[in-house]
Amino acid sequence: MRRLPRALQHLRFDFLHSVRGVPDTLRLFCRPVTFIALALLAAITWLLILNDSALLTWINTHRNRYLEGIARWFSYWGDYPTGTLPIAGILWSIGFFARKINWRRAAIACLLAATITGTFTVITRCSLGRPRPCANITDGLYGMSVSYNYQAFPSGHSATSWATATALVITAPPVGIPIAVGAAGVVWSRLYLERHHTSDVFVGAWIGIIGGLIAGLASRHHRKYAKRKAAPVDTSIPLPLLVQLPSSVDLTSSKSNPEPPPPVIVTN
Repeated sequence: MRRLPRALQHLRFDFLHSVRGVPDTLRLFCRPVTFIALALLAAITWLLILNDSALLTWINTHRNRYLEGIARWFSYWGDYPTGTLPIAGILWSIGFFARKINWRRAAIACLLAATITGTFTVITRCSLGRPRPCANITDGLYGMSVSYNYQAFPSGHSATSWATATALVITAPPVGIPIAVGAAGVVWSRLYLERHHTSDVFVGAWIGIIGGLIAGLASRHHRKYAKRKAAPVDTSIPLPLLVQLPSSVDLTSSKSNPEPPPPVIVTN
């Protein structure tokens, strides 16, 4: 029972550790190259939107029952409740019991990234109302809707899976690299099952990558900041000098070179 309060204390500390590094990480993205990259991604997204129907037709011509079962498996384990939450919980538990603070912070980073990006994608797709390919509805933006058939753009599975993978690649590469391979499978599965267009999964994946970069770099950046903060601050006066100063010297005196005491005259 004593471990539960200690675990909650560590959990709170790890969460605050990751959140405090986010503002510094966001400043790293405020550069011209970031806006150029976003403009390039927007151009690619527009090209994909123009060719969504042709790409889906090509996918439908290469369909079989065996691959459909694999796609359903990827989609199930690539979702936020069945994918991100178990991964973060297992990583944090291992880090807590094995006393590996980096694993704990990696778990918080991937959980934070997936939660933020997942929330953003849900709000966006409910506001835009693009129909899913499997709904057999004319493509377009129908406005705000909470119906499952009108929540295609962007893909939530792609966003949360790539946010989890990207954050772990930065904070815990041995775990993050296999997760990234699984995230690629999640993107493929959403296309194969006709739940999303190619532009949906492309934008969702990049939303997840950006969120994972922010959360992962925030964790690493704040870790270095914490080490610098823990270092001794006042090193202007060396310790040997403090020891060798005689007790008669007044350190609060405004004179930098105090006058020596008058000489003692000895008479015979």
